[in-house]
Amino acid sequence: MIVGNIAQLAASRVELPAAIYQVLETLKGIDFAQHPDGEMHQHDVVYKTFQATTAPSQARVAETHRDNIDVQFVISGQERLEYRPVLQSLHDDPHPEQDNYFYRTKVGTEKDIVLTPGDFVILFPWDIHAPLCLVEHEAPVRKVVAKVPVRLLHPAS
Repeated sequence: MIVGNIAQLAASRVELPAAIYQVLETLKGIDFAQHPDGEMHQHDVVYKTFQATTAPSQARVAETHRDNIDVQFVISGQERLEYRPVLQSLHDDPHPEQDNYFYRTKVGTEKDIVLTPGDFVILFPWDIHAPLCLVEHEAPVRKVVAKVPVRLLHPAS
């Protein structure tokens, strides 16, 4: 998992794979005041822009993916994202056709981070995550989730 803010994207370049950096550059260039919610496809990456309401973490289901890396970017509002490494955790609700593997049981070792406008988090297949948890109370959040195929990090030679 990598966390940063779009305002310091240039400084983050040294730690980011090229495909991920390009996704963040794309996000940085979007005028979200004019950009509608919905899906955008570019260079094999799916960008999903939407608004949701945060909820207590007990109501949020943790997930991970095998074929895609999530790049989550907060446009407005704030959310708490719970996370934990996969380690020995076993998903209890797989949906491989959607590249979603859900973990409905809390294990008690979850950590969290608060994301505010401009923040991004990069979640790799080994990062179990429950986004859109409330910070203090239920509140709207507008965000983008970019689905980056893992294969883009290892382009063919």
